[in-house]
Amino acid sequence: MALQSPSSKPLPSLLGSRLLLKSCFYLLSASPIGSVDAAVTQKPRYYITQTGHKMILECSQNKNHLSMFWYRQDPGQGPRLIHYSRGVNSTAKGDITEGYSVSRNKKEDFHLTLESASTKQTSLYLCASNETTLLHSQLLSAQKGQPRARGPLLPEALVSRRKTVPMKLSPDFPGRGSQSEGPHAA
Repeated sequence: MALQSPSSKPLPSLLGSRLLLKSCFYLLSASPIGSVDAAVTQKPRYYITQTGHKMILECSQNKNHLSMFWYRQDPGQGPRLIHYSRGVNSTAKGDITEGYSVSRNKKEDFHLTLESASTKQTSLYLCASNETTLLHSQLLSAQKGQPRARGPLLPEALVSRRKTVPMKLSPDFPGRGSQSEGPHAA
């Protein structure tokens, strides 16, 4: 079965060297009792490009949340923070930033750019939002009386309420020519 590109053209099956990226959709809890009333969405659902090309993952939230986060989860590991934002035009680096950049020009949008897609970036990419940025180490130090360090808390909903949607990023995509087609092309 062939995949569909963002421009609705069928894409041939990929053989050989492949880079698999996954995008996730989340429903995040904004109330203390755990009811789901905030939505975070990521686009595109499916995307194929060659290594070395720029790729943009779009994240949007509809609840006017102040903080937004991009995480990367490699197979067999927990999520690691790439970048986060505490408001419009306010971004900060996470644990793994090489090859990535972010932009937040509107409160509801936080986009992750893979500057030059590579096979080293094979991963599950996670986006989340929260009303505030709670520092994980501050929470732990308040419980244990330890000195404070920096780093945002992984939103609980990121782990507990996710639906994955596969995205493929191919290093070798013969017979297709330039990948400048579609709304997310570089």
